[in-house]
Amino acid sequence: MGLGVTGASGPRKGGLDPASWQRAGAGGSVDKPFSVEESQGVNRSVGSAPATEAEKVSQTSQVKEVDSTKQTTTQTQKTIARPVSESDIVDLLVKFQKSPSPENKKILSTIIQFGLEASHENLDTVSRLVQSRGQSNAVESAVVSHLKGVSSSPKSVDILANFLSNQSQLGQVLDKMQLTLSRFQSNFQQFQVLLNPSLYSGLASIVSQMDDTLKKWMNTQSENLSITNLNRAGVIQDFRLFNDFLGGLIASLPANANPELARLLQQQTAMIKGQISQFLESVISQSIISKSSSVLPLGTDQFAYWQIPNPFSQQKKPIEILMQKDPQQKKRKFNPQKTKFILRFETEDIGELSVSVELSEKKIWYVFYTENTQTKDSILRTSPELKTRMAALNYEVVGMQLVPKKLDIKKLILPTINLDKISRVSAEV
Repeated sequence: MGLGVTGASGPRKGGLDPASWQRAGAGGSVDKPFSVEESQGVNRSVGSAPATEAEKVSQTSQVKEVDSTKQTTTQTQKTIARPVSESDIVDLLVKFQKSPSPENKKILSTIIQFGLEASHENLDTVSRLVQSRGQSNAVESAVVSHLKGVSSSPKSVDILANFLSNQSQLGQVLDKMQLTLSRFQSNFQQFQVLLNPSLYSGLASIVSQMDDTLKKWMNTQSENLSITNLNRAGVIQDFRLFNDFLGGLIASLPANANPELARLLQQQTAMIKGQISQFLESVISQSIISKSSSVLPLGTDQFAYWQIPNPFSQQKKPIEILMQKDPQQKKRKFNPQKTKFILRFETEDIGELSVSVELSEKKIWYVFYTENTQTKDSILRTSPELKTRMAALNYEVVGMQLVPKKLDIKKLILPTINLDKISRVSAEV
């Protein structure tokens, strides 16, 4: 008996066949059973000698008896669908020769929830990643890491754990980094006696460029919210180089440097390096989440994910952006003519608001998600203006909908299966 989810993943070589498990209520089928002749090994040969009339009668009787048995068996065979139970998880663990401990049951259940094959290999990989990690979401983070194809880097589990616990907020990280850089610049001139002129000049130039970059990102001018901010590769590279440069700077300090100034420089560069690490982890976590799974079917993970600073919020909560990948493209590229993207943001005035925008050529459909009564009223009041503005850009608003609830972004970027809605299907006689 195998394990899997109909519609989430197909049978895979070397693992358990998913065909016997499916979502509750969904139609399904089981493998055709062996015929009675095949299962019981009935011999159709009666020898080389001609059969007598008595033997023919006997043979006919045997055939009728076999056909009768086959008919009875077919009639009594039942297809049974029942909810997945804890005992099913335990049975699989025993089959894998693993202890049915609470930890192993949680790992295997989470593997199934994320649509991965319940195989011995996946169980071993996730168990290895979870070891020595005390985060409450370590199992979930390990499964996502494996799902996204980055399980070879154990650090990815820690990065994802911070993201999933909402500790990786880009806006807050950038705000702290900008403050740390500003403090460093205010003390920078006194460090001149510690460094040779060319190194001092180079450091001053790099710090100034980084500070300008951060200020642009954190600027409250809405026109600075450019799509170029979504280019993660270049940003990661720039800050990694800056981080390495700071490390080399401290290593190059002369042995006879002023101890007090040297200690102050080391402290401040260490703070900057710490902020850079947090920033890189935030950006890398978004990059991991955006990766297309190498084990799930095309289109299962629909969205790429970004965070950008929210210039309209004093709380520094980021704007979250989801962009739908084109299911027709193997490399999960985006089709700008036919796509769907979602914005989620929160401000002190409007509360939490999510906007789903579906685009097909020059036609647009909007869905707004909010629980704030004033925000609902504002959307309804300004909807004619929105249609007018989009018409000026040659886009036709063909529909608008207002949904009075919050949109769970996590379920969109990391879809899971409710184990209570999975049935185990089997054929029994």
